[in-house]
Amino acid sequence: LKAANKLQHVMANWDSPDVDFAAALLFNRKLWAILLSAVTSDDSQQTIEVRQNIANIGTFVLTQTAELQ
Repeated sequence: LKAANKLQHVMANWDSPDVDFAAALLFNRKLWAILLSAVTSDDSQQTIEVRQNIANIGTFVLTQTAELQ
């Protein structure tokens, strides 16, 4: 929720994006890096299908936020 709120704040104040934009993207990237690490761990109890779907979303998010940065 914190990541979503940060991104929502940036969108709501798009007329004057500032360091909040970079901070929101960085926070989101860190969050997805943690999620990817957890889902690709051998200890993950999720099915392979769920793990693959989360990994695909995470890869997409990391790629898109890197391009925006």
